[in-house]
Amino acid sequence: MRGFTLIETVIYIALLTLIMGGTLAATYELLSGQGRASGHNTTEQEGNFVLGKFAWAMGQITATSTPGLTSPDYKADNLDITIYGGTNIKMQLDLAAYAGKGAIEMSEDGGTTYTPLTTENVEVAGLDFTYLPADSGAPEGIVASTTISGQTFRMTRYLRK
Repeated sequence: MRGFTLIETVIYIALLTLIMGGTLAATYELLSGQGRASGHNTTEQEGNFVLGKFAWAMGQITATSTPGLTSPDYKADNLDITIYGGTNIKMQLDLAAYAGKGAIEMSEDGGTTYTPLTTENVEVAGLDFTYLPADSGAPEGIVASTTISGQTFRMTRYLRK
């Protein structure tokens, strides 16, 4: 009966080490890629939720419902509008929320109670509302944009007459 020689054993151990190292490297890449994809999906979901809230609120305003909103130089980091039925909606950026990560907040009672629209899973760096004057037959509107975890979300809503 013949066994393995020392050289054969060293070669087999070296091959096994290469295979195990490659497997560990591939597993690490898969897991880290999954974490990045999960973070990106969270950012997308939160951004789309915020845009949906913007669309809901701004879809119910008219050019005459909020004084000052339609001035040509209107640009702010908060929005204070009155929607149909007389409800006062306020949206603002609170940079101190969630231990400095920031949050976009909305109030449906005129600013007494604010509810966060984002969670602590993302970082909110900016919120801007800009008035668009009527131009070349296009109606006047508002552009809302926010930066969530480094990704910019933007929408335009045109005002009803």
